[in-house]
Amino acid sequence: MAGRVEEAGKTAGNLVGVLSGAEIGTAAIPIPIVGTFIGAIVGGMLGSSVGQLFGFIASRGSSSIVDTSAVALARMASYGMKRAESAVPEPPRTEASLPSVPAPPAPAASKPKS
Repeated sequence: MAGRVEEAGKTAGNLVGVLSGAEIGTAAIPIPIVGTFIGAIVGGMLGSSVGQLFGFIASRGSSSIVDTSAVALARMASYGMKRAESAVPEPPRTEASLPSVPAPPAPAASKPKS
């Protein structure tokens, strides 16, 4: 997967480098086609190398960033849980506080017919 990320970074850097290099070359060298062409070539080479470097950094550093973030979130959740437990104590449970339910009436005994 790291190779694919580096390749994507290289391609993106190449495209951005060609476009921006063409603009800079046109402004720097006032000869109509020559400045644009030279700027695009130089910008493409520089952009390709920079994009590949950024792709390499992103592929190597992404798992470290995710791991660090997960640990930090777990610590914050644990801290928040402890603060909530200390700030809101559980109320005491007593028999008086439970709602009393009246007992159902006993069935009336029926008298046998003689």
